Amino acid sequence: MNYYAFYLKNSANQTSLDILFCGKIFLFLALVVLITTRLKLKLIDKSDKLILIIFSLFFLISLNFFLFDYFNIMVEYDRWIGKGMPEKPFSF
Repeated sequence: MNYYAFYLKNSANQTSLDILFCGKIFLFLALVVLITTRLKLKLIDKSDKLILIIFSLFFLISLNFFLFDYFNIMVEYDRWIGKGMPEKPFSF
């Protein structure tokens, strides 16, 4: 996603992809990993580090999507219009 936002869409910062929805999906997946591993205690004993890595990865990916929208790096087109068509803050 970062490659797409910075290099392929370098002149436009809007897309038809719902960036916030993608962020919510990965945040939900992070919570699912956390909850399911806490319910099954046998999994925690064997691969606690792997579960932490998977949770961290999903959380950081969701944070990436939210930051794209917040800093107007990649914004859904309707939200971009609603924000008053701000300019892209970075010139990559």
